[in-house]
Amino acid sequence: MAQIKPVFRSRDGFGSLRNNDAIIQEWIDMLAKNEDILIFAEGNHNEPYAGGTLQKGFARMTMQFKEKNTTPLTIVPVGIHYEDHHAFRSRVLINFGDPIRVNEILEDSFSEREKLETIVTVTDDAMKKLALAIPADDDYKAKFNFLLKHRKFEKDMMGQLEADKNTLKSYPLAPAILLSKKSSIIWKIINPIIWIGYVLHILPYLLIKRFIEKNIKDPQWISSLKYAFGIFLVPMYYIILLVVFYLIIPNGLALLAFAVLLPVTGIGATDFLKK
Repeated sequence: MAQIKPVFRSRDGFGSLRNNDAIIQEWIDMLAKNEDILIFAEGNHNEPYAGGTLQKGFARMTMQFKEKNTTPLTIVPVGIHYEDHHAFRSRVLINFGDPIRVNEILEDSFSEREKLETIVTVTDDAMKKLALAIPADDDYKAKFNFLLKHRKFEKDMMGQLEADKNTLKSYPLAPAILLSKKSSIIWKIINPIIWIGYVLHILPYLLIKRFIEKNIKDPQWISSLKYAFGIFLVPMYYIILLVVFYLIIPNGLALLAFAVLLPVTGIGATDFLKK
């Protein structure tokens, strides 16, 4: 059985919507067997730190399941918080909320429409608490840039989520710059690992960056392409550097040291510069 099922939308052609009936019935059968289903209820992909509008498809499926089964149904809200959507070695938090027991939020007196709206509203409210939600209004770009400028980095992603929320609460007043952050900026300037890593990796970095800027229109593909290019391009680049190094310095220990230096300085520079 395929683990991923398509959901057809009106933009795919109204005739294709009929294909959803069989897929939804398959999901209902899975739920009846106590299997779990993961649904991206927004029905779209987007990059901003803003919760999208939940589509009613998952709520309609919930109602169809309740009509045919007496088994209690639970919705588990999930929030996804990215440290950075595009950066190499950036972190991501998958945050699970409290289960929503469908039978407890619906009343028999509700109309069909009220039941659907209740399921969507309760789920939406729960999900917004689990990730960073910057309202998608005219101030979004200003608030996003404010977050990037004044962001305080934490060791774990739950702490990072709370720190990001607190930073935005101070908008538009800039939070006080801690002495440790000032010291970190100075350390970035004088740290030799950053400069060595930057110089050694500037060529593949610029090649990947230029290709993406010229050819990729949908930003959702950027991180995937960076990863794919990195798997193939960077090892080839390393091999070329090692060959050139050995031709200049034909020493086995020196070559080994240089081979270790390449990834260490590359990762070190990446981690230092993004904070």
